[in-house]
Formats: sequence, structure tokens, C-alpha cells
Amino acid sequence: MIFNKFTFRVLLFSVFIALSGMLFIWTLLQDHIIVAKFTSAFLWLTFIISFASYVNRSNRDLMNFILTLKNPDLTIPVFTGKRSSGDILGEKYKEIINSINEIRASGESEYLYFRYLFDNASVGLLSYEPSGAIDLVNRSAKEILGSGDVSNITGFDSFADGFSGHLNTLKPDTDTLFRTVIRNEMKSIVTRKTVLIKRNSEIYLVSVQDISNVLGDEEIKVWQNLTSVLTHEIVNSVSPIKSLSGTLVRLAGKLSGSFVSLKTNDTYNDLISGLGAIDKRSKGLIQFVESYKRLSRIPGPVLSETPVDVLFKDTVDLLSDRQKKDINLVISDINPPDLKINLDEKLIIQALINLVQNSIYALEDIPGATVELSAGESSNGKKFIIVSDNGKGISPDLTDKIFIPFFTTRKEGSGIGLSVVRQIMSKHNGSVRVNSEPYIRTQFILEF
Repeated sequence: MIFNKFTFRVLLFSVFIALSGMLFIWTLLQDHIIVAKFTSAFLWLTFIISFASYVNRSNRDLMNFILTLKNPDLTIPVFTGKRSSGDILGEKYKEIINSINEIRASGESEYLYFRYLFDNASVGLLSYEPSGAIDLVNRSAKEILGSGDVSNITGFDSFADGFSGHLNTLKPDTDTLFRTVIRNEMKSIVTRKTVLIKRNSEIYLVSVQDISNVLGDEEIKVWQNLTSVLTHEIVNSVSPIKSLSGTLVRLAGKLSGSFVSLKTNDTYNDLISGLGAIDKRSKGLIQFVESYKRLSRIPGPVLSETPVDVLFKDTVDLLSDRQKKDINLVISDINPPDLKINLDEKLIIQALINLVQNSIYALEDIPGATVELSAGESSNGKKFIIVSDNGKGISPDLTDKIFIPFFTTRKEGSGIGLSVVRQIMSKHNGSVRVNSEPYIRTQFILEF
């Protein structure tokens, strides 16, 4: 339709130009018709100029249309000047521009929606080029890696040591565990790399997920099951020995009453001494096993809104008889002063007692030995309690081991105190972590 109309006008102009030209030539051959000569010449030139103007206007509209398509925001005006209402070509230009504008607006809306989902995903996401240049990093990835804005993956190494090297060794579509210390806390991070094509070039999309708490809960379950099995087997094995050794000691006593000469017999005395040692050691071993049953018998918490100042006061009162005179136990800060936490008071007091006793051990022979209790609420709404001291501290290679059941650095330690603390916090759906600068400050942080 548009083509037919354009062709019709071109043909019409051609006919008019041809006829007016023929008329002008004819008048030139005639005498005494000077007005007709000028009139025909004027008509001929008018048709030629009108035809050229029509073609130039169509070309100009086409050029502006092309320029508009090249412009990213489609804001260059396509048409200028007055146009006839029947200009179908111009109207079609406008329709095409409007359609492209709608498509681009829809694409921009989808892009903004994608960026919102990317930035607010609970899983950490980052994309980067093979050269290491960062394309996108969402907030979750920055929180997990403890990083700020970086332009290259090597920038992550200052926050999570070795992370860029880990990324370079990742195999596509394979879950890989990465362990490192971030903000003085051992982290277990699962990463997965996917290779994408963007503008004919490869780009890597990596998901980052912190599973430290998940591993901690699973580890607790494993240790609970192992402890339960061990205690059951040990008790079953030791109980008959204890019972039999006790019986033999009693029988030997009765035998010595009947045969007085046996009392002076060295073999008999060695027998009595050995049986007594077996009986005593059996009792000690059973008591030792019973203490470990606490690891798998921590009750579920009975939660209530508890004022932290009352919690700390009760803890200090309970520790008054165990506290050494040369160690200062203080309540340093509660912010806000009326802070309340939804917790099981008995269980948390037990956790605090374990932590304070751990600090007291670390403060031996430390001048100005001090244990501080403090609490507050972080910017993300998490409430926390901190037990800190200025003792010997914990070396970095031990920070991921101290919560393992039976692990201890003390000669007479049982290795269950910190394990009990972690289980208590796990039952509160919370966590415990440690920050330590030896001989400066060591903090155990309970987060609810």
C-alpha cells in the first residue's frame, strides 16, 4: 500500500514534468506567445522542484528513522515540519519507533527485575571474566566473604585468603568446599561455577554459600551418636569387671579371716592390692563415661524473655565461690541497659559458667587478669553475649578444633565444656564463635 502510493506519486510527478517540459519546448517554437513561454517554464520548474522536495523529504525521513534506531534511548525526533494526515509512510515510521520503544522499555524492566533478584538472592553470586575482572557481585556474596567492592577476583584475597586461587581451580558444575578464616572465624563455603556466554565471550558465574552452621549442627549430631555408642559399649564392658572385682575383694577378705597365715603371704597381698586397683579404676572409668553422657543429654530449651542484667548477676553469684581472688570478673557493658533475650536461663547460665571457667584457666599467671561479660544488639537485629578475657588466647590453628568433643589443651581438662556451649547455642538456633588475640583479648561470642 505504502509502496503503491509512493510509486503513484513518482509516476504522477514524472507525467507532469514530462508534459510541462513538452509544453515549454512547444512554446519556445512559437512566435508572439511570450506569456505562455514564461508560464510553461514556471510550471515545468515548479513540478521539478516539487518532485525533488518530495524525494528529499522521504530520504530525510528515512535517514532520521535510521538515526533514531541507532540512538540507545530513541529520543532523536524522526519528523520535523508539517506533514499531511495521509502520510502513511510517516505514520508507519512512528509505529515502528513506538514498538521498539516498548520492547526496549520491557527489556529494561526485565533487566532491573533481574538485578533486584540477583542483589537480593540469599545465595552469594558473583560473575567475572576469564581475566579475573569482576562483572557483578551481590550483597550476599560480600557478606559471606566479608568483602567490600572489588574490581578483580584477586581483591577477595585480602578478605578471604586464597579465594581467587580457589576460583581458578574450580571445575564447572561441581560443588567444591572452600575453608578459610574470615573475620577471625573459620568458614566452610560451598562454591559452584557455571560457564556462560555473553557477547560471544565466556563469563563465569559462581555461587557462594556459607554452610558453617549446617556443618556444625551435623558435626554435633555425629559426636552425639558416637558418644552414645561409646558410652554404651564402655559401660557394658566395664560394669561386669567392676562387679566381679568387687566380689573377689569381698571373698578374699572373708578368706583371710579363715586362714590367718594368708595375711603374711606376699602373693595374697598383691592379689588384694590388684583387685582393689581394678575396682577403683572401674568406678573412675564409669564416672568418666557418665560425664560424657551430658553431651547427648542436653534438654531442649524452655525460652522466655530474660533481662540480660539479671542473667549476668545470677552467673556472677554462682561463680563467686569458684572465682580466684586474683581474677576480676566484671559486667562491663549491656547496650541497651534493659536488653532482653529470648533464651533458656538455666542453659545459658551453664554455658556462661563453662566459658568463664575456660577464661579463668587461660588467665593463670596473667597480671591484671580480667573476665568481662557484655551484651548488645547488632545492626542486623541479632542479640549477642560476649565473654572476654585478656589471657593466653587461642592460636589460629586451634580455633576450629576447640569445639570438638574431647579436644582439650588442659592437662586435667575433659574437653566437653566448649562442646556443651556449642550444643546449647545450637538448641537456641544460635551460634558461638571465637575471636582471639593472644595476651590482648579473647572473645567468645554467643549470637541468638
